[in-house]
Amino acid sequence: MLKRLMTLVLALVLLMPAGFAADADMFEGIEKAPDFAGFPETDAEGYLVPGVVARDEFVHEDPEAGVWAYLSPTLRVEIYRLKTVTERGKLVWLEAEVKSRADVFRAFSANLDHPRAGREYPQLIARMHRVVLGVSGDYFNFRIGSKIPLGMIIRNGKVISSNTYAKRVQGQPPLDELSLYPDGRMEVRYPKEMGSKEYLERGALDVMAFGPILVRDGVMDDRLLKRFKGQEPRVSAGMIAPGHFIAMTVEGRHKQSVGADCLFMAERMLKRGVTDAFTLDGGQTTCMVFMGTVINEPGEFNGYKFVRKQPDILGIGLSELVRTDKER
Repeated sequence: MLKRLMTLVLALVLLMPAGFAADADMFEGIEKAPDFAGFPETDAEGYLVPGVVARDEFVHEDPEAGVWAYLSPTLRVEIYRLKTVTERGKLVWLEAEVKSRADVFRAFSANLDHPRAGREYPQLIARMHRVVLGVSGDYFNFRIGSKIPLGMIIRNGKVISSNTYAKRVQGQPPLDELSLYPDGRMEVRYPKEMGSKEYLERGALDVMAFGPILVRDGVMDDRLLKRFKGQEPRVSAGMIAPGHFIAMTVEGRHKQSVGADCLFMAERMLKRGVTDAFTLDGGQTTCMVFMGTVINEPGEFNGYKFVRKQPDILGIGLSELVRTDKER
């Protein structure tokens, strides 16, 4: 009986999808600073009590320790740098937990009048709009003139493109869709599940097209077991509940971090409790911007050592404390 049981266990292990065991081990031995304990007085929900600090805004930045924080009566942001060692080498990533009573994630454009045409460094986009936290978006206008459709692109309630794939695809980018709503919802869909008119009728403010979807309704996308396996700098955004979000930026292309695949991103998002999560444009587009400063290490690609210019960022929160200079 014992021999049969051991044989069955071994068979189950061999049948497990490749990568599960290794990725589970990634979450052990993580190096991270202790949770930030320096917030001023907060209310029962963890937001700033009005009148406690000047302008009702508190900002903490400690790049050396890998801790960043923002607090107001309506927005709470905590960011930590995490490190571990995987079978493929060192790995560094940033995780931001965002809780909001009012602000929602939006697309902030480099060119308000002509979103298709503009590109700028993400930190300058953040400074232009005074965005508290931002990450790279879908870089949709990079696809103009290519064989890849623009995808379903809506900005500020206006349809820029509805040209997308006819079904769920395996290629990169699959042009899956992330829609953002004024009540703090994030929804993820595959191409052609919903048309532009339906998105607008549902109240979508912005729709981004990139992907793949990492998690939908609490379930990891099955394509990740075999596809999207490159070890690259990556960006994702996920929702635990409306108004409660996780944003992640994985570093890569430098000696301290080898990058990650989409399976790692999905498993990490699930561990943080998200119901829906989405991949945004990575590689040299990868960024996390806090108070107008890029806080991730961009790495190097073909000799280029900076985050590239892009049409917009995905961001949340507005603050008069965000730096506004135009230096890169």
